[in-house]
Amino acid sequence: MKKQILFVVAMMLMGLGLTAQAQTPELDKWIDGRVKYYTEHLDLTSEQIEQVRGFFVESGKRGAEIKETLKGEEATKASWQNQNERKRKMRSILTNEQKQKFKELEQREKEEYRKKKTNN
Repeated sequence: MKKQILFVVAMMLMGLGLTAQAQTPELDKWIDGRVKYYTEHLDLTSEQIEQVRGFFVESGKRGAEIKETLKGEEATKASWQNQNERKRKMRSILTNEQKQKFKELEQREKEEYRKKKTNN
């Protein structure tokens, strides 16, 4: 596990250098956080970490594009499609055990989102 965390940190530092021109610091922070979260909770391999990072970079760029170009219901629909596509890609690289954990994480996140939404 320590090796994987060190690998993630190294990949994040390398990724920051490679993507700094194309992304904002906020997007980089979001990507790094999500990759770290899934690495820790799904016990991702080095190869999976690289793939997940790529999915989030792609999704993050698409999300920024959606915010800039679309409004209202059209933006909401495109954002959901973007998120669903990222999740579909993630599921495609996970083992069966990781898929089950991913499903549990998604459920927990949905419940937390609902609680947060009802408290606002």
